[in-house]
Amino acid sequence: MREMPGGTMFPDVMQQYDDYSMREVLHNCIAHQDYTLQERINLVENPGFLYYANGGSFIPGSL
Repeated sequence: MREMPGGTMFPDVMQQYDDYSMREVLHNCIAHQDYTLQERINLVENPGFLYYANGGSFIPGSL
């Protein structure tokens, strides 16, 4: 995302997503990956959201 500050002709680039949140989701994708499926972790960035997908699930069954 870019912002045009006053008094300059050059835009400032602003982060759209928090670094900590992006790392946390990526760590969860890695931790809950089913490695027997041999799939990749996919990250898709759309204008309004990020989509993460991995070859696995959270906790099987119910607690």
